[in-house]
Amino acid sequence: MSKKVRYALGAIGAVPALGLLTPVAAAATTTAHASGKSVKTVSLAHQGGAPEAASCLASRVHSVENSGVLLRFWSKPEGSRTCIGTIHVSHFPIGTGSQIEGIVGNNNGLFCNHLAGGHDANFVCRRIFVRAGLFVQGVYFFGGIVYGEAGLAYPF
Repeated sequence: MSKKVRYALGAIGAVPALGLLTPVAAAATTTAHASGKSVKTVSLAHQGGAPEAASCLASRVHSVENSGVLLRFWSKPEGSRTCIGTIHVSHFPIGTGSQIEGIVGNNNGLFCNHLAGGHDANFVCRRIFVRAGLFVQGVYFFGGIVYGEAGLAYPF
């Protein structure tokens, strides 16, 4: 998903709607379903977002600012995949009730979707992702409206 498409989605309020779907995806790190005698396991490692990895200590810093939102995150190549470590999102505060969101996603969905009150936060992701469609995004909300966002798509 290109930066322009994500910005357009954010501008029309689709980013918060996508964020509502993420807890379901995040909670489903492993799901078992029995039909008859067979059991199927679905793992995020195969879908593009592995569970948190202690070995994912990213050291390469990336930074972008757009619409007053500063996004900074750390990454590290892991073979054909990329580790995303800490995500820092900040924005000059407009008033009380503001929120910021840090998102990591790829062609398989949204992962490491964190939302916090205020105007400055660090989010720990520490997951390894397939690179197809990989992006990191920071979004600033005030009164439920997207006021700004910044993001980078792979390659960073």
